[in-house]
Amino acid sequence: MFIFSVMLYFKQKSSRFDTLDSGVCPACGSKTKIILDTDNDTEFKVPVIRKRILQSHGCSGAIEFEFKCSECGLKEVHTQSR
Repeated sequence: MFIFSVMLYFKQKSSRFDTLDSGVCPACGSKTKIILDTDNDTEFKVPVIRKRILQSHGCSGAIEFEFKCSECGLKEVHTQSR
């Protein structure tokens, strides 16, 4: 039971990271907004999720990212290995 719980936790954490990395908020479901300017035929994208690097641990280490949703204020920190 314990091993299953740990595996489920890591799967959910990985799934949440992938969702945030794609630009969708897992809490409120907001996506990147696309604004079309019909006069100039240009497309502007306004991202809902802000991503910034908190700490980089060298060329072979892990990178810590902070994701913040501008709609609901969700703030999460995830680590990704290189």
